[in-house]
Amino acid sequence: MRFLKTTTEPQGFASQTLWLATAKGIALFLALVMPLVLVRKLVPEELGLYRQAFQIVTTMVSLLCLQVSASAYYFTPREPERKAQIALHILVFYLVVGGAFALVLAVYPQVVMFTFKGDELVGLVPMVGIVTLLWLVSLNLESVVIANGDIRWASAVTVLIQLLKTSLLIAAAMIGGTARAVVIAALVIGVVHFSICLVYLKQRFGRFWSKFDWPLFKMQLANALPFGIGGIAYIVQFDFHNFYVSKHFTPAEFAVYSIGCFQLPLLQTLIDAAETILLPQIARLEKDGSFHGIWQVWAGSVRFLAFFFFPVCAMFFVLRREFIVTLFTERYAAATPIFAVNLFNLLLYIFLVGTLLRAFPEFRFFRIKFCLVLLPVTWLALYVGVGANGLVGAIWAVALTRLLDISVTMLVIGRKLSVTWNDLKQLAPLARLALATGIAVLITVALKFVMPGYSNPWVLAIGMVVFGLSYIVALFAVNAVTPEEKLRLRELCQRFYRMGAMRIGFSSATGAQ
Repeated sequence: MRFLKTTTEPQGFASQTLWLATAKGIALFLALVMPLVLVRKLVPEELGLYRQAFQIVTTMVSLLCLQVSASAYYFTPREPERKAQIALHILVFYLVVGGAFALVLAVYPQVVMFTFKGDELVGLVPMVGIVTLLWLVSLNLESVVIANGDIRWASAVTVLIQLLKTSLLIAAAMIGGTARAVVIAALVIGVVHFSICLVYLKQRFGRFWSKFDWPLFKMQLANALPFGIGGIAYIVQFDFHNFYVSKHFTPAEFAVYSIGCFQLPLLQTLIDAAETILLPQIARLEKDGSFHGIWQVWAGSVRFLAFFFFPVCAMFFVLRREFIVTLFTERYAAATPIFAVNLFNLLLYIFLVGTLLRAFPEFRFFRIKFCLVLLPVTWLALYVGVGANGLVGAIWAVALTRLLDISVTMLVIGRKLSVTWNDLKQLAPLARLALATGIAVLITVALKFVMPGYSNPWVLAIGMVVFGLSYIVALFAVNAVTPEEKLRLRELCQRFYRMGAMRIGFSSATGAQ
């Protein structure tokens, strides 16, 4: 297999974002099947253990990332002749830190009892450590692929791995029916993904393992670790609620809470892709000292994300009970109010504050300092929230502390970029998007009043169609779509029309006769 050489001409933000978003969208569409099967094949206790095991994996993959993989975006444009060394350093770093974590869990698996209620999870902990190691290395090497311009290859591997992941985890749940079987499947997935990454590095860089460059490695760490350490505080702050709930509630109750915190695959895909593409663009602008350019690129990305986030979050808020019950069965209907609050939390992700902070060296320690301040605030909010309203109070604590974090961080960034009122006008289109969303909400709510006897799946399906059509019409009615975007939409519709006409033999007037 041969890999394309990196192109020196950067593609547009929307184009690259949509490439990755499409791939990850397909992957996460496949992943959407997985929880639907797991909630039906695993009893609540086993589902809770599975969720807790994967909570450890996902949290530690985030914590141990330490932003070292992001150094590929910073150094590859500046040191193109040393791409192999950059890739090797990232690989070595994650093998070391991931291996150390896996060793700790193998030697002392009882450590999880500090954060989880009961000891049911202890037997799975050694395998969880190995899964964390393999996933940590494989997922972070994706930055090397993207930094080298192999966007399509990265997209293809994303789909392939998710297809394998979905298939194996579902098979494990159906055949084994236990959390242990699912963790074993995750281990196999990690081995395959890691092997693919090594094949890529070998064919892209040759004997890359012989090119370790200690001075460059120290430069990468110096660039990444201040942000990474700050990221640890950030992740602890916003993953803290999962461990807090796990410590104070049973695995079965945690299963309900985790379902209420469902992330909506399409939105998570867009965020991941937008951050991946935005970071190198901001790095180039920061290098040129173009602060105004950074604000323009960021404002454009926020509007791009809001175009999808506003309607999706609003639609699922209106149809929240139908969505939860249809996807996860009546057994988990108690997750509905948690999901409703979580949608507000998801909406805040469009601001991409972490990516903006990454552009300025002087903000290397801002995240860790601020998150250390917020950690006791988060704990207090969770303590009060859980005491007042149980699991729903916990998710409210998460949403409000995140709102506080984003508000303060944007004020700091705005001062650095010298943002003026004229600059803020670039966010004015968000108001029109919100208005179009509000119109679609009113129409869908009215629809629900005339469908009292319909089953949940029918209300969900019809409601989604009506909301989608209402939103599209409202976009044009309130002029939320720019003339350029209208032209692109017309061209796209005409293209699909011509394709459809050709398929039924009416591509021209002559053909119709």
